[in-house]
Amino acid sequence: MMGSGKTTLGERLADKLGWRFIDLDSEITFAVGKSIPKIFEQNGEAKFRTFETEALKRTSMTKDTVIATGGGIVLEGKNCHLMRDSGEVIFLKTSRETLKLRLEGVTNRPLLNSEKSLEDIWDERKPLYENAATFIADGNEPVETCITSIISSLA
Repeated sequence: MMGSGKTTLGERLADKLGWRFIDLDSEITFAVGKSIPKIFEQNGEAKFRTFETEALKRTSMTKDTVIATGGGIVLEGKNCHLMRDSGEVIFLKTSRETLKLRLEGVTNRPLLNSEKSLEDIWDERKPLYENAATFIADGNEPVETCITSIISSLA
């Protein structure tokens, strides 16, 4: 989910494991040549989801890599299968209250500027995250605590 700390935790986890880190949103931005908000504005969410699936296909089979996906990756069932087929899928389960605090004042998230509330997005996605996950980490915990529990789950 947006605001759960995927990028921060992913970078630190990759560093701890000695692996490569890929931020899927950065991959999309590079491949398309536009920021995520510009893609949403000019091409729409459906086209963004197509770009997202393409980026996941390109990166998911990379060995010894931690990939931070966008929060909406689970909206396409094929993405969930692709992620599970290529490795472990970690869900950073973060409370609504923590998400609200982390996203307060954020203006570069297209879906936060839509008619859906953060609560609506969370309610829609939470069961999808739980279904896709091979491990659920507590996203409310400090980053190092999460990393320790994730590494333990990989053993």
